[in-house]
Amino acid sequence: MFDFWSIVRRFLYMLFVLWIVATIIFFMFRLMPGSPLTAFIGTTFTDEQHDLLVKRFGLDKSLFEQYTLFIVNTLKGDFGLSFTYNKPVINMIIEALPNSIILTLFSLVIAYIFGVIAGAYLAWKRATFIEGISIPIVLTTRSAPEFWLGMIALAFFSFQLDIFPSGGTSAAGVIYETTLSKLTSLHFYYHLILPSLVLALYLQGLPLLLMRSNMLEVMQEDFVTMSKMNTAADRDRRQLIGATRGRDLYWGFTIAVFGNLFTLYIISQGGNLPQLAITAAIVGMFVFVMINSFDCMDDLKANIDDLDDDEAATNFGKKFKAAPWGMFKVVITLIFGAIAITQLMEVW
Repeated sequence: MFDFWSIVRRFLYMLFVLWIVATIIFFMFRLMPGSPLTAFIGTTFTDEQHDLLVKRFGLDKSLFEQYTLFIVNTLKGDFGLSFTYNKPVINMIIEALPNSIILTLFSLVIAYIFGVIAGAYLAWKRATFIEGISIPIVLTTRSAPEFWLGMIALAFFSFQLDIFPSGGTSAAGVIYETTLSKLTSLHFYYHLILPSLVLALYLQGLPLLLMRSNMLEVMQEDFVTMSKMNTAADRDRRQLIGATRGRDLYWGFTIAVFGNLFTLYIISQGGNLPQLAITAAIVGMFVFVMINSFDCMDDLKANIDDLDDDEAATNFGKKFKAAPWGMFKVVITLIFGAIAITQLMEVW
């Protein structure tokens, strides 16, 4: 249900945190030794120029007045002038914001796709060697500062192997006239690969650990336990079917062998049985062994196809899944067919 006041409280809490952070940053830099203008004023500046800059930046006012001016200007979107680039800070933020948004979106997509898949896999491989080495690696990349990971990636992939560019958004001489031309340029995405992967490597820890934790909780639910119980019952049923149909196949072959030996004995003794009776016995034995063996092998093959992943991964499961059941049927047909034809030729 939509909770309006909860959102309001969260928003006010966010503003409070931002105010605390801004206050700490202001007093941390203002109470440091030295003047904020040290990096801005050159060696050729006169005292008059120095005094003008002090008044321009409000450094001649009291610390409380400077803090008040800082807060008011921040609320108005005036973040001052960059001493390094001599440009308004807000303009520099606006220029860099689109690239930052694109980089963040690409990194989040990569991190969440990888994190969700890897988290589910590690939950499935719980208490295994793979999980044992993966979790420390994930925690390390999650706790390591992203700028440190970036420096390592630059040193290895850019400076050492020269695979990816070390900065910028385009190759030398390539100028993007519009935002659309930039978003449709392969140069832009080529420059985006390395920073996206580095940031994704830092971000993937959260979705991975959350997915793993949620998967482990789901795997302990009652319906999963019931499913495992059903799986155990299915295994018992498959074992019973396999044993029964395997026994039927064995006894079918045994009856066929002794039946053919009996008919061969009668033929060799030149008994007084009619030719049609002996022929019916030979053909009936052949039909019996074909129907029994084919039916038993079809049931065994269907039973093996129903094996779950754990059973199929065993040596028994691998061997029976790879068994050439069609070839078995051909061989049985040829052997017992040849025996039947030979006997019929002797009878007739």
